[in-house]
Amino acid sequence: MEQIKNMRLYISFMCLLAFLCASPAMAQKQSKVEKLLKFLVNNENDKFTKNRDKLDTETATAFEAEVKLIDLCDQIWNQQEVTVAKDYFQAYVDAAKGSFLSICQEAGVDPGAIRKRMESSISAILDEYPNKLVYSGTLVEAVKASGYELSDEVSKHLYDVHEEELWKDFVRNKNIPKCEKYLTEYADGKYKAEAMIEYNRLLFQTVQKSPSASNFKRFFDHDRLNTFFDGRSKRESMAQASPSTTIIFTEISAKRRPSLPSSKPLRNTNRLLI
Repeated sequence: MEQIKNMRLYISFMCLLAFLCASPAMAQKQSKVEKLLKFLVNNENDKFTKNRDKLDTETATAFEAEVKLIDLCDQIWNQQEVTVAKDYFQAYVDAAKGSFLSICQEAGVDPGAIRKRMESSISAILDEYPNKLVYSGTLVEAVKASGYELSDEVSKHLYDVHEEELWKDFVRNKNIPKCEKYLTEYADGKYKAEAMIEYNRLLFQTVQKSPSASNFKRFFDHDRLNTFFDGRSKRESMAQASPSTTIIFTEISAKRRPSLPSSKPLRNTNRLLI
């Protein structure tokens, strides 16, 4: 028993010793990242580049999430790398779960100011980007996937731009998938009324072009459209579609009804028995 007790004391001592040895080493690594962040925020670009180039692998690995965020800030602020903007949101969330806030505090840097500067930069990039439909969509998806909380101002701007681009894309080429995409992403959006009217019209056109049972069902039994128009009977084109329904379903039912065997006269089998 005494031997087991001594062994436990030895293990505890070794763990404490390892912790005490590791703490200064870790603090030294963190101070390098703090210095890097400070140079970046203060726009001391030459010093930042020099210190980033000589950052050792161990430090970069120990503070991987924090260094990744710092690199993204540099790429957007100083190198105008617009394609990496979508990566910022997840990078910030990951770094904040680590030591980034502690690093900011020790470096005397306001993390809120970094967020504001990054969001403003990304918002400005969006305004100048040639294909706003794709870019805004990518940013919206990145924000949602990361759980990042945008400021109210930037959030409104981003979602307003994305909604406008989705609607313009639909207007350029009106079809059901694009209309459904708009209504899914902006259920109560700016163009909801116009979208619902167009959606109803497009579904009816599908019935006219391809009067199948499934297309009729999708047109008639659409709860969202029936609710929006305050009843099925009040929907545009419903009066035209209704008389056709009976005819179509009668034809479909007739095609599906099994045919009866023909009544041919029975052969006289008496001869076969003679």
